[in-house]
Amino acid sequence: MLAEILILSAVIISYFGVGFVFNKRKMSPFLGLEFFLIGVLFSFLKVEKSTFLPILPPLLATFGLLMGVQIRISDLKALRWDFYKKVFSYTILVFPPLFLIFISFFPREIASVIASVFALGSYKLMATFIRDRKKEDRKKLFFSAFLPFVVTVLYFFSIFTFISPSVTRWFFVLLILFSLLSKVLFSVLEDRSLIVLSLMGAVLFFSEISYIKGVSPFLVMFFVGFYLANYCKRIDVLFSILISDEKQLYTIFLIFLGFLSGFVFDFNVLKFSLIILFSVIFVKFLAFLFYKESFVFYLSPGAFGVVLLSDYWLLSGHKSGDRFFFSSILVIIFLQVVSMIYLKRVYAKGN
Repeated sequence: MLAEILILSAVIISYFGVGFVFNKRKMSPFLGLEFFLIGVLFSFLKVEKSTFLPILPPLLATFGLLMGVQIRISDLKALRWDFYKKVFSYTILVFPPLFLIFISFFPREIASVIASVFALGSYKLMATFIRDRKKEDRKKLFFSAFLPFVVTVLYFFSIFTFISPSVTRWFFVLLILFSLLSKVLFSVLEDRSLIVLSLMGAVLFFSEISYIKGVSPFLVMFFVGFYLANYCKRIDVLFSILISDEKQLYTIFLIFLGFLSGFVFDFNVLKFSLIILFSVIFVKFLAFLFYKESFVFYLSPGAFGVVLLSDYWLLSGHKSGDRFFFSSILVIIFLQVVSMIYLKRVYAKGN
């Protein structure tokens, strides 16, 4: 009975809570991450958590697909070289120092994943405080929107360095199968309801196989999305379907993520959190000495950082309350809140 109540509560909270969180007048400083804390509260219920694990792979796959379908080669070619220069120079200034710091405290694989995640900047945070959309402001938005694609590549190589040959084979098999199947399927279907059902079925089927075979559901669907964005004629319809319930899916995802990861807070969590927190603030502050804008804009990794961390946590064995994972999530929540409060005050004074 408790399991059914949990599922129903998660759906109700997500659908009714989204309006409050993303209300433009009263923007929540957590920007959705409070749903993770709600999930942590649910974790105290005496419910068998393992039965809910299959919920995460389809959600991670959906986010990967949504991210991938936004990358069109024609759009990338249209961007100026100075834009790419800024994105890659920022990545070079932030990722290697973070990796070198983290590798002194964490295993190499974990250090590379966390460094790639915290190289991100929150697009939602940026968009919230950029109102006039002038030339320079548009550059900031493009920067924070394109950076996740670069970080996904870093994350991809971080994961691939440590996976086994059999997992590598399954990754490419699933990637090719779903890419070919989806292209044929979505080229034939015309009715929108059939496209929705086919998309849901394909994501559920392939994400669960990916999870069973130890392959990242997010990365498989990310590259499938990239393929569809450039070689599928119905891509606009697919994107509209995926984006329609993005916020609700994200809040449901956060609730179950908090529930499944559980709550562990001890000396190691505190130590890891402080190491990550001060490293990120220090490196990003130094990096933005080269730019004429506040580093606070780029301080929080935002929602996408949580998705990448969750994908790795699931692949690495989803140990309840994994300390590296939980420490990183706590730092993301803290940076999100601090950034929102700081920027709200700055913009309030400006107005």
